[in-house]
Amino acid sequence: MQKMLKKIHREGFTWRDSLFIHGLIVLAMFLIAQIPQTILGLLTPVWLSGMDGDFTQTLSFYVAFLAVWVIVILFCLIVKRNRVILGSFWRGLKGNTVPKYLLGLLFGFGLNALSIGAAVLHRDIRITWPGIAASAIGPLIILAVAVVIQCGSEEILYRGYYFQRLRKGYTSPAFAIFINPIPFVLVHVFNPGVTVLALINIYLVGVVMSLMVYYFDSFWIAIAFHSAWNFTQNIIFGLPNSGNILRFSIGKLDTTTISSSFFYNANFGVEATGFTTVLLIVTMIVFFLLIYKSKKTPTDIWTK
Repeated sequence: MQKMLKKIHREGFTWRDSLFIHGLIVLAMFLIAQIPQTILGLLTPVWLSGMDGDFTQTLSFYVAFLAVWVIVILFCLIVKRNRVILGSFWRGLKGNTVPKYLLGLLFGFGLNALSIGAAVLHRDIRITWPGIAASAIGPLIILAVAVVIQCGSEEILYRGYYFQRLRKGYTSPAFAIFINPIPFVLVHVFNPGVTVLALINIYLVGVVMSLMVYYFDSFWIAIAFHSAWNFTQNIIFGLPNSGNILRFSIGKLDTTTISSSFFYNANFGVEATGFTTVLLIVTMIVFFLLIYKSKKTPTDIWTK
């Protein structure tokens, strides 16, 4: 047993490096953030009183996640041994570059557009395009930033803090890749309209983003992928994102023609479908092959 643990654990492993300890810390930070997050969500419409109600409702949902950023960064600053993780959020990883960020946007939009396009072609949903008024350009840009805040808050917890803590404790990168999406799944358990298949797909997309972080040596690419994924669903097509329906969007979902099938789930959207499962598994296989063939060794922030 001791020999097996020595093979699994990195040199200098202590109980403070346990996947269970840091999994609980991640969930604790998420729960603690709910208080300031709720306050921010309530105050944003007050600060923006007089503006379009659909815009303020959507913005208040996204911008409230700024609280998670603050709590994770403060925790890493306060706990000295975690300060090295802060570097991985900026230039501590070689792949934290603008081209990799743009590549993440392309991946996120492309995969999500495939899922949505399949649902449209199968006639499970119908989306209308009333057009964008010139006055809506500013709010769209603001929401694009707000979506990055929201998606980045989840990434800084799971593909940021937890991913790097798992890299610290365990010799195999597989621990970081396959374990870090678990708390990511748990925080979605009570989302509106959630299903078992939805949770499976949330886990799979977490693995996909972890593989991207590992292969491209980039935390930014995960934020970009996640942001493009959510922005595509909520803001461009007006669909539920992980069951959450927001009111400001370019495309408008015709709610009178929705049906559930292999390509669409009427309550949760495309994230709870078999087609999305297939897309994510194929994407995972592609990244596994790329990692295997390239034999890349991404930055190990703990050896610096």
